[in-house]
Amino acid sequence: MGKTARKGTECQVDQAAGPRDDRGDAISAPPSGRCSSIATLATLCSALLWAHRLALLPRQGSALPRPVPAVAVPRPASQRDARNLPRVPQIVEDMLACSAPCARLSTRDRAVVVGQLQGACTVTKDAGLCEMTPEQFCAANCGGGQRDMGLWLPDSFGETKVAAAGKHAAERLKVAFHAHLQCSARCASEGVFVEAWGSNATAKATDILRRCGVVHLIGAFELKLLDEVQQALDKLRSQKKKMAALLDRVQLHDSRFQMYLPFAPPFNSRAGMGLSDPVMAVLDAYLTGVAFGIDHLAVMTSHGPNNDQSLHPDNPSFMRLTMNVHTALHDIPASMGTTKFCPCTGEVKSEDMWVTNAAIKMAMLKNKDCLGESYAATFLSRGTVTIYDGATFHGGLANRGRRNRDVLKLDLGSAAFTVKRNYIQHAPRNAKKEVEKYRAAFGPPRFGLPYAGG
Repeated sequence: MGKTARKGTECQVDQAAGPRDDRGDAISAPPSGRCSSIATLATLCSALLWAHRLALLPRQGSALPRPVPAVAVPRPASQRDARNLPRVPQIVEDMLACSAPCARLSTRDRAVVVGQLQGACTVTKDAGLCEMTPEQFCAANCGGGQRDMGLWLPDSFGETKVAAAGKHAAERLKVAFHAHLQCSARCASEGVFVEAWGSNATAKATDILRRCGVVHLIGAFELKLLDEVQQALDKLRSQKKKMAALLDRVQLHDSRFQMYLPFAPPFNSRAGMGLSDPVMAVLDAYLTGVAFGIDHLAVMTSHGPNNDQSLHPDNPSFMRLTMNVHTALHDIPASMGTTKFCPCTGEVKSEDMWVTNAAIKMAMLKNKDCLGESYAATFLSRGTVTIYDGATFHGGLANRGRRNRDVLKLDLGSAAFTVKRNYIQHAPRNAKKEVEKYRAAFGPPRFGLPYAGG
Protein backbone atom coordinates (compact mmCIF):
# COMPACT_ATOMS: atom_id res chain seq x y z
CA MET A 1 0.00 0.00 0.00
CA GLY A 2 1.24 3.51 -0.74
CA LYS A 3 2.76 5.55 2.05
CA THR A 4 0.56 8.20 3.64
CA ALA A 5 2.11 11.37 5.01
CA ARG A 6 0.50 14.15 7.00
CA LYS A 7 0.90 17.64 5.57
CA GLY A 8 -1.25 20.30 7.16
CA THR A 9 -4.79 18.95 7.04
CA GLU A 10 -4.36 16.89 3.89
CA CYS A 11 -3.24 13.35 3.14
CA GLN A 12 -0.66 12.84 0.42
CA VAL A 13 -0.40 9.31 -0.91
CA ASP A 14 2.69 7.89 -2.57
CA GLN A 15 0.96 6.18 -5.51
CA ALA A 16 4.21 4.89 -6.96
CA ALA A 17 4.58 2.55 -4.00
CA GLY A 18 1.00 1.35 -4.03
CA PRO A 19 -0.90 -1.42 -5.83
CA ARG A 20 -2.09 -1.02 -9.40
CA ASP A 21 -5.11 -2.26 -11.29
CA ASP A 22 -5.14 -4.26 -14.51
CA ARG A 23 -4.63 -1.09 -16.60
CA GLY A 24 -1.57 -0.12 -14.60
CA ASP A 25 -3.37 2.72 -12.82
CA ALA A 26 -2.52 3.31 -9.17
CA ILE A 27 -5.14 2.41 -6.58
CA SER A 28 -5.19 4.95 -3.79
CA ALA A 29 -4.29 4.05 -0.24
CA PRO A 30 -7.23 4.38 2.16
CA PRO A 31 -7.54 7.18 4.66
CA SER A 32 -5.66 6.32 7.83
CA GLY A 33 -6.54 7.49 11.34
CA ARG A 34 -7.15 11.22 11.46
CA CYS A 35 -5.39 11.75 8.15
CA SER A 36 -8.42 11.40 5.88
CA SER A 37 -8.83 14.31 3.51
CA ILE A 38 -11.77 14.55 1.18
CA ALA A 39 -9.40 14.26 -1.78
CA THR A 40 -8.00 10.95 -0.54
CA LEU A 41 -11.45 9.61 0.26
CA ALA A 42 -12.74 10.70 -3.14
CA THR A 43 -9.91 8.92 -4.93
CA LEU A 44 -10.57 5.76 -2.95
CA CYS A 45 -14.30 5.76 -3.65
CA SER A 46 -13.76 6.51 -7.32
CA ALA A 47 -11.54 3.44 -7.47
CA LEU A 48 -14.14 1.37 -5.63
CA LEU A 49 -16.72 2.21 -8.27
CA TRP A 50 -15.08 0.33 -11.08
CA ALA A 51 -15.25 -3.43 -11.18
CA HIS A 52 -11.68 -4.10 -12.21
CA ARG A 53 -10.51 -1.97 -9.28
CA LEU A 54 -12.97 -2.94 -6.58
CA ALA A 55 -12.28 -6.60 -7.19
CA LEU A 56 -8.61 -6.06 -6.35
CA LEU A 57 -9.24 -4.75 -2.85
CA PRO A 58 -9.45 -7.45 -0.16
CA ARG A 59 -11.28 -7.03 3.11
CA GLN A 60 -9.10 -5.95 6.02
CA GLY A 61 -7.16 -8.82 7.57
CA SER A 62 -8.01 -11.31 4.82
CA ALA A 63 -6.68 -12.41 1.48
CA LEU A 64 -8.63 -11.79 -1.69
CA PRO A 65 -11.14 -14.67 -1.92
CA ARG A 66 -10.61 -17.14 -4.71
CA PRO A 67 -13.24 -17.09 -7.44
CA VAL A 68 -16.10 -19.42 -6.62
CA PRO A 69 -17.62 -21.50 -9.42
CA ALA A 70 -20.99 -20.57 -10.85
CA VAL A 71 -23.65 -22.04 -8.59
CA ALA A 72 -25.86 -24.72 -10.07
CA VAL A 73 -29.55 -23.80 -10.10
CA PRO A 74 -31.39 -25.63 -7.30
CA ARG A 75 -34.31 -27.92 -7.96
CA PRO A 76 -37.62 -26.07 -7.82
CA ALA A 77 -38.33 -25.01 -4.24
CA SER A 78 -40.96 -22.88 -2.62
CA GLN A 79 -39.87 -19.25 -2.57
CA ARG A 80 -42.44 -18.67 0.16
CA ASP A 81 -40.27 -20.52 2.67
CA ALA A 82 -36.62 -19.45 2.54
CA ARG A 83 -35.70 -22.33 4.85
CA ASN A 84 -36.18 -24.72 1.93
CA LEU A 85 -33.63 -22.87 -0.17
CA PRO A 86 -29.90 -23.70 -0.14
CA ARG A 87 -27.51 -21.40 1.68
CA VAL A 88 -26.01 -18.63 -0.39
CA PRO A 89 -22.21 -18.47 -0.91
CA GLN A 90 -20.25 -16.96 1.98
CA ILE A 91 -18.97 -14.13 -0.20
CA VAL A 92 -22.56 -12.96 -0.77
CA GLU A 93 -23.34 -13.17 2.95
CA ASP A 94 -20.23 -11.09 3.64
CA MET A 95 -21.44 -8.38 1.29
CA LEU A 96 -24.90 -8.46 2.89
CA ALA A 97 -23.13 -7.52 6.13
CA CYS A 98 -22.24 -4.29 4.30
CA SER A 99 -25.42 -3.49 2.38
CA ALA A 100 -27.88 -4.29 5.19
CA PRO A 101 -26.50 -1.80 7.77
CA CYS A 102 -25.97 0.77 5.00
CA ALA A 103 -29.66 0.56 4.16
CA ARG A 104 -30.57 1.34 7.80
CA LEU A 105 -28.27 4.28 8.53
CA SER A 106 -29.07 6.33 11.60
CA THR A 107 -29.81 10.01 11.09
CA ARG A 108 -26.39 10.95 12.45
CA ASP A 109 -24.49 8.36 10.38
CA ARG A 110 -26.41 9.28 7.25
CA ALA A 111 -25.42 12.92 7.68
CA VAL A 112 -21.75 11.85 7.89
CA VAL A 113 -22.05 9.77 4.72
CA VAL A 114 -23.91 12.50 2.81
CA GLY A 115 -21.30 15.08 3.75
CA GLN A 116 -18.37 12.96 2.62
CA LEU A 117 -20.16 11.83 -0.54
CA GLN A 118 -20.85 15.43 -1.52
CA GLY A 119 -17.25 16.38 -0.79
CA ALA A 120 -15.92 13.47 -2.84
CA CYS A 121 -18.23 14.36 -5.73
CA THR A 122 -17.06 17.99 -5.65
CA VAL A 123 -13.41 16.97 -5.78
CA THR A 124 -13.57 14.20 -8.39
CA LYS A 125 -16.57 15.27 -10.48
CA ASP A 126 -16.88 11.56 -11.26
CA ALA A 127 -20.38 10.95 -12.66
CA GLY A 128 -20.69 7.45 -11.24
CA LEU A 129 -19.68 8.71 -7.81
CA CYS A 130 -21.95 11.74 -7.96
CA GLU A 131 -24.95 9.58 -8.92
CA MET A 132 -24.42 7.29 -5.92
CA THR A 133 -26.93 7.26 -3.10
CA PRO A 134 -25.59 7.50 0.46
CA GLU A 135 -26.40 3.81 0.82
CA GLN A 136 -24.27 2.91 -2.21
CA PHE A 137 -21.41 5.10 -1.00
CA CYS A 138 -21.54 3.44 2.40
CA ALA A 139 -21.63 -0.06 0.87
CA ALA A 140 -18.73 0.69 -1.49
CA ASN A 141 -16.54 1.74 1.43
CA CYS A 142 -17.53 -1.32 3.44
CA GLY A 143 -17.25 -3.79 0.55
CA GLY A 144 -13.77 -2.57 -0.33
CA GLY A 145 -12.62 -3.44 3.19
CA GLN A 146 -10.63 -0.24 3.50
CA ARG A 147 -12.72 1.31 6.29
CA ASP A 148 -13.28 0.48 9.93
CA MET A 149 -17.03 0.89 9.61
CA GLY A 150 -17.58 0.68 13.36
CA LEU A 151 -15.41 3.75 13.86
CA TRP A 152 -16.75 5.63 10.86
CA LEU A 153 -20.46 4.91 11.39
CA PRO A 154 -20.80 3.66 14.99
CA ASP A 155 -24.59 3.94 15.23
CA SER A 156 -25.20 1.70 12.21
CA PHE A 157 -22.21 -0.66 12.41
CA GLY A 158 -22.11 -1.50 16.09
CA GLU A 159 -22.19 -5.27 16.68
CA THR A 160 -25.84 -5.39 17.74
CA LYS A 161 -26.91 -3.13 14.87
CA VAL A 162 -25.10 -5.24 12.26
CA ALA A 163 -26.57 -8.42 13.68
CA ALA A 164 -30.09 -6.98 13.66
CA ALA A 165 -29.78 -5.65 10.11
CA GLY A 166 -28.31 -8.94 8.87
CA LYS A 167 -31.00 -11.06 10.49
CA HIS A 168 -33.67 -8.87 8.96
CA ALA A 169 -32.21 -9.32 5.46
CA ALA A 170 -30.77 -12.87 5.56
CA GLU A 171 -33.98 -14.70 4.66
CA ARG A 172 -34.72 -12.22 1.88
CA LEU A 173 -31.19 -12.77 0.56
CA LYS A 174 -31.86 -16.50 0.14
CA VAL A 175 -34.96 -15.79 -1.89
CA ALA A 176 -33.26 -13.04 -3.93
CA PHE A 177 -30.18 -15.15 -4.66
CA HIS A 178 -32.33 -18.12 -5.68
CA ALA A 179 -34.31 -15.81 -7.98
CA HIS A 180 -31.04 -14.48 -9.43
CA LEU A 181 -29.89 -18.03 -10.20
CA GLN A 182 -33.20 -18.87 -11.85
CA CYS A 183 -33.19 -15.64 -13.87
CA SER A 184 -29.62 -16.06 -15.14
CA ALA A 185 -30.22 -19.75 -15.93
CA ARG A 186 -33.28 -18.89 -17.99
CA CYS A 187 -31.44 -16.21 -19.95
CA ALA A 188 -28.51 -18.56 -20.59
CA SER A 189 -30.64 -21.52 -21.63
CA GLU A 190 -33.25 -19.71 -23.72
CA GLY A 191 -30.82 -17.23 -25.24
CA VAL A 192 -31.54 -13.57 -25.90
CA PHE A 193 -32.06 -13.50 -29.69
CA VAL A 194 -35.10 -11.89 -31.33
CA GLU A 195 -35.82 -11.48 -35.04
CA ALA A 196 -35.91 -7.69 -35.37
CA TRP A 197 -38.68 -7.63 -37.93
CA GLY A 198 -40.60 -10.62 -36.57
CA SER A 199 -44.05 -10.76 -35.04
CA ASN A 200 -44.36 -8.98 -31.68
CA ALA A 201 -40.60 -8.30 -31.77
CA THR A 202 -40.68 -5.14 -29.64
CA ALA A 203 -42.54 -6.79 -26.75
CA LYS A 204 -40.34 -9.91 -26.85
CA ALA A 205 -37.09 -7.94 -27.01
CA THR A 206 -38.13 -5.51 -24.27
CA ASP A 207 -39.08 -8.37 -21.97
CA ILE A 208 -35.69 -10.03 -22.48
CA LEU A 209 -33.83 -6.75 -21.98
CA ARG A 210 -35.67 -6.09 -18.71
CA ARG A 211 -35.04 -9.60 -17.39
CA CYS A 212 -31.55 -10.34 -18.68
CA GLY A 213 -30.03 -6.90 -19.24
CA VAL A 214 -29.14 -7.73 -22.86
CA VAL A 215 -30.88 -8.63 -26.12
CA HIS A 216 -29.69 -9.39 -29.69
CA LEU A 217 -31.85 -8.13 -32.58
CA ILE A 218 -31.14 -10.24 -35.66
CA GLY A 219 -31.24 -8.31 -38.94
CA ALA A 220 -31.87 -4.96 -37.25
CA PHE A 221 -29.26 -3.16 -39.38
CA GLU A 222 -30.13 -3.07 -43.08
CA LEU A 223 -27.27 -4.75 -44.95
CA LYS A 224 -27.14 -2.36 -47.91
CA LEU A 225 -26.69 0.55 -45.50
CA LEU A 226 -24.13 -1.48 -43.58
CA ASP A 227 -22.15 -1.81 -46.83
CA GLU A 228 -22.07 1.99 -47.05
CA VAL A 229 -20.91 2.22 -43.44
CA GLN A 230 -18.12 -0.27 -44.08
CA GLN A 231 -16.98 1.57 -47.23
CA ALA A 232 -16.89 4.85 -45.30
CA LEU A 233 -14.87 3.19 -42.53
CA ASP A 234 -12.38 1.77 -45.03
CA LYS A 235 -11.96 5.21 -46.58
CA LEU A 236 -11.47 6.83 -43.16
CA ARG A 237 -8.85 4.25 -42.19
CA SER A 238 -6.96 4.91 -45.41
CA GLN A 239 -6.57 8.55 -44.36
CA LYS A 240 -3.96 7.90 -41.69
CA LYS A 241 -3.70 11.43 -40.35
CA LYS A 242 -7.45 11.89 -40.04
CA MET A 243 -7.83 8.48 -38.43
CA ALA A 244 -5.07 9.18 -35.91
CA ALA A 245 -6.87 12.36 -34.82
CA LEU A 246 -9.95 10.28 -33.90
CA LEU A 247 -8.21 7.25 -32.39
CA ASP A 248 -8.54 6.52 -28.66
CA ARG A 249 -6.32 3.95 -26.95
CA VAL A 250 -6.95 5.25 -23.42
CA GLN A 251 -10.53 4.46 -22.45
CA LEU A 252 -10.55 0.77 -23.32
CA HIS A 253 -8.13 -1.91 -22.17
CA ASP A 254 -7.05 -5.52 -22.77
CA SER A 255 -6.00 -4.86 -26.40
CA ARG A 256 -9.19 -3.01 -27.27
CA PHE A 257 -9.29 0.46 -28.81
CA GLN A 258 -11.81 2.71 -30.53
CA MET A 259 -12.02 5.28 -33.28
CA TYR A 260 -14.59 8.04 -32.85
CA LEU A 261 -16.57 8.67 -36.03
CA PRO A 262 -16.90 12.00 -37.84
CA PHE A 263 -20.25 13.73 -38.04
CA ALA A 264 -20.77 12.87 -41.70
CA PRO A 265 -22.81 10.48 -43.86
CA PRO A 266 -23.57 7.66 -43.48
CA PHE A 267 -22.76 7.75 -39.76
CA ASN A 268 -24.79 10.82 -38.82
CA SER A 269 -28.23 9.32 -39.36
CA ARG A 270 -30.12 7.24 -36.80
CA ALA A 271 -30.18 4.22 -39.07
CA GLY A 272 -26.50 4.69 -39.93
CA MET A 273 -25.45 4.42 -36.29
CA GLY A 274 -27.64 1.42 -35.51
CA LEU A 275 -30.95 2.97 -34.47
CA SER A 276 -33.30 1.37 -36.98
CA ASP A 277 -37.02 1.40 -36.23
CA PRO A 278 -36.97 -1.94 -34.33
CA VAL A 279 -34.05 -0.81 -32.16
CA MET A 280 -35.66 2.55 -31.43
CA ALA A 281 -38.92 0.85 -30.50
CA VAL A 282 -37.17 -1.35 -27.92
CA LEU A 283 -35.31 1.62 -26.44
CA ASP A 284 -38.54 3.63 -26.23
CA ALA A 285 -40.24 0.79 -24.37
CA TYR A 286 -37.32 0.08 -22.04
CA LEU A 287 -36.57 3.74 -21.28
CA THR A 288 -40.16 4.89 -20.78
CA GLY A 289 -40.08 8.09 -18.75
CA VAL A 290 -36.32 8.60 -19.27
CA ALA A 291 -35.02 11.45 -21.44
CA PHE A 292 -32.09 9.99 -23.37
CA GLY A 293 -29.65 11.02 -26.08
CA ILE A 294 -26.34 10.07 -27.64
CA ASP A 295 -23.15 9.92 -25.61
CA HIS A 296 -20.77 9.03 -28.46
CA LEU A 297 -20.37 6.94 -31.63
CA ALA A 298 -17.24 4.94 -32.42
CA VAL A 299 -15.91 1.76 -33.94
CA MET A 300 -14.58 -0.53 -31.22
CA THR A 301 -11.83 -2.93 -32.25
CA SER A 302 -10.63 -6.05 -30.47
CA HIS A 303 -7.12 -6.61 -31.79
CA GLY A 304 -6.51 -10.29 -32.40
CA PRO A 305 -5.17 -12.32 -30.85
CA ASN A 306 -5.83 -11.12 -27.30
CA ASN A 307 -7.17 -12.26 -23.94
CA ASP A 308 -10.50 -12.07 -22.12
CA GLN A 309 -11.47 -8.63 -20.93
CA SER A 310 -12.05 -8.22 -17.19
CA LEU A 311 -15.66 -8.43 -16.04
CA HIS A 312 -17.20 -5.01 -15.43
CA PRO A 313 -20.30 -2.81 -15.72
CA ASP A 314 -19.95 0.26 -17.95
CA ASN A 315 -22.01 2.16 -15.42
CA PRO A 316 -21.36 1.20 -11.77
CA SER A 317 -24.59 2.81 -10.57
CA PHE A 318 -28.24 2.08 -11.41
CA MET A 319 -30.02 0.68 -14.45
CA ARG A 320 -31.37 2.91 -17.24
CA LEU A 321 -28.64 5.53 -16.88
CA THR A 322 -26.55 4.32 -19.84
CA MET A 323 -27.37 2.04 -22.76
CA ASN A 324 -25.14 0.40 -25.34
CA VAL A 325 -26.12 -0.38 -28.94
CA HIS A 326 -23.49 -2.50 -30.71
CA THR A 327 -23.73 -3.60 -34.34
CA ALA A 328 -21.70 -6.51 -35.72
CA LEU A 329 -19.92 -5.08 -38.77
CA HIS A 330 -19.06 -8.60 -39.90
CA ASP A 331 -19.89 -12.15 -38.82
CA ILE A 332 -18.46 -12.79 -35.36
CA PRO A 333 -17.89 -16.45 -34.48
CA ALA A 334 -17.00 -17.53 -30.94
CA SER A 335 -13.33 -17.78 -31.96
CA MET A 336 -13.25 -14.00 -32.48
CA GLY A 337 -14.62 -13.35 -29.01
CA THR A 338 -18.22 -12.36 -28.50
CA THR A 339 -19.19 -10.65 -25.23
CA LYS A 340 -19.80 -12.58 -22.04
CA PHE A 341 -22.69 -11.30 -19.93
CA CYS A 342 -23.76 -12.01 -16.36
CA PRO A 343 -27.54 -11.84 -16.87
CA CYS A 344 -29.85 -10.20 -14.34
CA THR A 345 -27.10 -8.14 -12.67
CA GLY A 346 -28.17 -4.51 -13.06
CA GLU A 347 -28.68 -2.57 -9.83
CA VAL A 348 -32.21 -1.43 -9.07
CA LYS A 349 -33.41 1.54 -7.04
CA SER A 350 -36.30 -0.33 -5.42
CA GLU A 351 -35.88 0.10 -1.66
CA ASP A 352 -37.03 -3.43 -0.81
CA MET A 353 -34.70 -5.01 -3.39
CA TRP A 354 -31.58 -2.87 -3.07
CA VAL A 355 -30.05 -4.57 0.00
CA THR A 356 -29.92 -8.04 -1.56
CA ASN A 357 -29.25 -6.76 -5.06
CA ALA A 358 -26.25 -4.74 -3.88
CA ALA A 359 -24.87 -7.71 -1.93
CA ILE A 360 -24.98 -9.93 -5.03
CA LYS A 361 -23.42 -7.21 -7.18
CA MET A 362 -20.53 -6.55 -4.78
CA ALA A 363 -19.92 -10.29 -4.42
CA MET A 364 -19.51 -10.56 -8.20
CA LEU A 365 -16.99 -7.73 -8.16
CA LYS A 366 -15.00 -9.57 -5.53
CA ASN A 367 -15.38 -12.91 -7.27
CA LYS A 368 -14.43 -11.52 -10.70
CA ASP A 369 -17.02 -13.77 -12.32
CA CYS A 370 -20.74 -14.39 -12.55
CA LEU A 371 -22.32 -16.06 -9.53
CA GLY A 372 -25.07 -17.61 -11.62
CA GLU A 373 -24.86 -18.82 -15.21
CA SER A 374 -23.17 -16.61 -17.77
CA TYR A 375 -24.24 -16.03 -21.36
CA ALA A 376 -22.20 -15.47 -24.51
CA ALA A 377 -23.43 -15.80 -28.09
CA THR A 378 -21.69 -18.52 -30.07
CA PHE A 379 -22.19 -16.57 -33.30
CA LEU A 380 -23.33 -13.06 -34.25
CA SER A 381 -24.27 -12.54 -37.86
CA ARG A 382 -23.39 -9.33 -39.67
CA GLY A 383 -26.02 -6.67 -39.00
CA THR A 384 -27.11 -8.08 -35.63
CA VAL A 385 -27.63 -5.30 -33.10
CA THR A 386 -26.95 -5.96 -29.41
CA ILE A 387 -28.64 -3.72 -26.86
CA TYR A 388 -27.55 -3.91 -23.23
CA ASP A 389 -27.93 -1.83 -20.12
CA GLY A 390 -24.63 -0.32 -18.98
CA ALA A 391 -25.24 -1.61 -15.44
CA THR A 392 -25.16 -5.24 -16.65
CA PHE A 393 -21.88 -7.03 -15.91
CA HIS A 394 -20.02 -8.08 -19.05
CA GLY A 395 -16.61 -8.53 -20.63
CA GLY A 396 -15.34 -9.18 -24.15
CA LEU A 397 -14.03 -12.69 -24.63
CA ALA A 398 -10.64 -13.37 -26.16
CA ASN A 399 -10.22 -12.90 -29.89
CA ARG A 400 -8.28 -16.03 -30.82
CA GLY A 401 -8.16 -15.20 -34.49
CA ARG A 402 -5.70 -13.10 -36.43
CA ARG A 403 -8.35 -10.75 -37.74
CA ASN A 404 -9.56 -7.78 -35.72
CA ARG A 405 -13.13 -7.83 -34.44
CA ASP A 406 -14.96 -4.60 -35.27
CA VAL A 407 -18.21 -3.42 -33.70
CA LEU A 408 -20.12 -0.21 -34.36
CA LYS A 409 -20.43 1.19 -30.82
CA LEU A 410 -23.22 3.62 -29.98
CA ASP A 411 -23.45 4.73 -26.35
CA LEU A 412 -26.58 6.44 -25.05
CA GLY A 413 -27.23 8.11 -21.74
CA SER A 414 -29.96 9.73 -19.69
CA ALA A 415 -30.10 13.49 -20.10
CA ALA A 416 -27.98 14.64 -17.16
CA PHE A 417 -25.79 11.57 -16.77
CA THR A 418 -24.07 11.90 -20.16
CA VAL A 419 -22.66 15.29 -19.18
CA LYS A 420 -21.75 14.18 -15.66
CA ARG A 421 -20.11 10.99 -16.90
CA ASN A 422 -17.83 12.94 -19.25
CA TYR A 423 -16.71 9.78 -21.01
CA ILE A 424 -14.85 11.76 -23.66
CA GLN A 425 -12.62 13.67 -21.24
CA HIS A 426 -9.56 11.70 -22.44
CA ALA A 427 -10.59 11.61 -26.10
CA PRO A 428 -8.49 13.37 -28.78
CA ARG A 429 -9.42 17.01 -29.37
CA ASN A 430 -10.83 16.33 -32.85
CA ALA A 431 -12.90 13.46 -31.52
CA LYS A 432 -14.44 15.72 -28.88
CA LYS A 433 -15.48 18.19 -31.58
CA GLU A 434 -17.24 15.42 -33.54
CA VAL A 435 -18.95 14.07 -30.43
CA GLU A 436 -20.34 17.51 -29.61
CA LYS A 437 -21.88 17.69 -33.08
CA TYR A 438 -23.61 14.36 -32.51
CA ARG A 439 -24.87 15.45 -29.10
CA ALA A 440 -26.30 18.65 -30.56
CA ALA A 441 -28.20 16.68 -33.22
CA PHE A 442 -29.22 13.59 -31.25
CA GLY A 443 -29.79 14.76 -27.70
CA PRO A 444 -32.69 14.25 -25.27
CA PRO A 445 -35.53 13.63 -24.92
CA ARG A 446 -35.54 10.85 -27.55
CA PHE A 447 -32.32 10.97 -29.48
CA GLY A 448 -33.21 14.26 -31.14
CA LEU A 449 -36.90 13.45 -31.37
CA PRO A 450 -39.80 14.59 -29.19
CA TYR A 451 -41.41 12.12 -26.81
CA ALA A 452 -43.45 9.44 -28.54
CA GLY A 453 -46.85 10.84 -29.36
CA GLY A 454 -45.65 14.39 -28.63
